[in-house]
Amino acid sequence: MARKGVEYQEVVTVIQQLQRQGDNPTVQRIRELLGTGSFTTLSEHLRTWRENQRDASALQQDAQQLPEELMAITQKLWEAACFQADEKLSEYQQEADEEIRKALREKHQALETAQLSEEKNQLLDQKNNQLLQESKQQAAQISRLEEQLNQRGKDLETATQQTQQLEKELAASKQLLSQRQEEHQGQLKALEERSQADLQQEQARNEANQQRWLKEVDLARQQTKMLQEDYNRDQQQWQAQEKKLLDQQKNLENANKELLQSQEKQALEHQQLEQQLATLREEAASLRQERDTTKEELQRLHSEQRGYWQKLEEKNNRIQSLEADLRQLKERHTSPLILT
Repeated sequence: MARKGVEYQEVVTVIQQLQRQGDNPTVQRIRELLGTGSFTTLSEHLRTWRENQRDASALQQDAQQLPEELMAITQKLWEAACFQADEKLSEYQQEADEEIRKALREKHQALETAQLSEEKNQLLDQKNNQLLQESKQQAAQISRLEEQLNQRGKDLETATQQTQQLEKELAASKQLLSQRQEEHQGQLKALEERSQADLQQEQARNEANQQRWLKEVDLARQQTKMLQEDYNRDQQQWQAQEKKLLDQQKNLENANKELLQSQEKQALEHQQLEQQLATLREEAASLRQERDTTKEELQRLHSEQRGYWQKLEEKNNRIQSLEADLRQLKERHTSPLILT
């Protein structure tokens, strides 16, 4: 019948004996004291013992050196200490669980606050973009109104120049008509004076020349008639031209009146455009102020959000610390007391 292998407890007993003798426990020394056992089995038991020694507390390691008479007392004290530790661990675990739950609630609240802050930031960003878009549209509208004002000013200047040119042409036409009337009246007066002088000369002459004089008088009358007809024709032409000039003057006055009405209308429109421009500038200034206020609010919310995230990180660190402490307490509580 094959011999049963060396038990772990046997190896532990030999190791403790070697430690009491002040020897270092090795596989060779253990085999010498036992007188049996394979190197593989002894090495496995020695490695297990060393691992247990590393996991055991200082009290547990010291307990291995106690006499057997104190083992029972030590065991009872250990059980009482474990019982008290269990109660304190239970209380501490409840407090830790409550603090963890509280920290989790605060964490959830901080997350909700951060989410609300993020949503508010998004709304503020959207509003800021909308304000920027409206500001750009109003700037474009202001530019168009300024262009219209400049164009209206140019049109007004052109109409004024045309009015001045028409007034100059009308004055020149009136002056030319007056000069022509004076010239025709002078010619008619000179012709009548010359005819009268010729008639007086012919009357002073002898009666022999009367027939010739009568012929000349008839000729003079014919010439006078022709001149009168020319004068009448010229007078009609002058009257027609004067009527034409009067019509032109009337048209010019109507045009001037329409121009004045147009100028008044343009002035009114200009005033309205100026008012609209002033209103748009005030709205633009208000939008810029509102945009600056929105930026400040956005910066403040970002700062609050960073504070929330910092608090959240602190809570997470606190939770991790509490969980680590709880794990350590559990490990200490569940660590076995090595008694041999």
